[in-house]
Amino acid sequence: MVRTFSTGIIISLVAVLTLFVSSAMAQTKLGGSVSFRDDGANAGAKLVTSLTGLDVGIAYEGQLWSADGQSSVDVGALTIAVDGSASNTYVDPDGASLQGNYDHYVIVDPSGSIIYSDSIPSIVSDEINSVITTDALGLRDTVAAALVSAKAANSATTLSAQQTSANEVLAAIDAIVAHADGVIAAADLIAVSAAAELDVAAAAKLASSNAADARTGALQAQSNATALVAATSISDYGSKIQAQNLEVGLSNANDSARLAYGNAQDMAAFVPVLGASPVFVSATPAVGDSMVPSAAWMALILGFVLIATGGVLATKRQVSS
Repeated sequence: MVRTFSTGIIISLVAVLTLFVSSAMAQTKLGGSVSFRDDGANAGAKLVTSLTGLDVGIAYEGQLWSADGQSSVDVGALTIAVDGSASNTYVDPDGASLQGNYDHYVIVDPSGSIIYSDSIPSIVSDEINSVITTDALGLRDTVAAALVSAKAANSATTLSAQQTSANEVLAAIDAIVAHADGVIAAADLIAVSAAAELDVAAAAKLASSNAADARTGALQAQSNATALVAATSISDYGSKIQAQNLEVGLSNANDSARLAYGNAQDMAAFVPVLGASPVFVSATPAVGDSMVPSAAWMALILGFVLIATGGVLATKRQVSS
């Protein structure tokens, strides 16, 4: 009787555990993402939604919520195609940055119930918001300005004009390198701290790699600018090559810097999860991971299973003896 009762407990607990595992696995992510982007000169003032996997025929709407849940903004209805893909673009009417002010994105149904949700991991949200608005933005803009001078040097018809533009490039190199190093350091830290958040970690690694490429291009331009400043004649074949390479190096750096900035913004992108709800900063767990409660329950139930199994083994020993 004891043996049968214990076996029944084990079967029941395993069944419950299976349900919890199935429930956790059912929290599937939508395809695509919801990303902060710039609206012209207004950094982070645009939210671009491009998702797949939504149910057709339901009037879903998107909302942004602040980290503490005290403020929100409706970002509009999702236009859903027959294949379940959805798109939407929202621009802050005042040109204010949305990124940095909102850490949660939710999709609600017509009743206002949250169906999908995702959050910037609170463990790295400050670092993400900081690197986007400081070094990533600074790297993009400083390289872009230096490229203008490089192009002017390459198109100049006098040596003095070439050298004036080359000196402008040289004056910007230290700032470019500093911004690139800042992006690399922050992105590498974020990739490690948020390793469990695969989308965030992947974007961080790309930001670091592209910032390193921008740094390399800037240092190549520095070498060419230095040689150009030392030239003695514009008709010198070497000065022409240096001017061309100066533009090429900074053009490559500009492409990489723009990618690094986009990657940094992607670290703050949302990939909504079915059944998830926002976890505000005043609540626990603070990491904002909706899977934590399920994982805790599964661990607890698994413990019960192990205890029950131990009881059966002890019963067998007693019966055998």
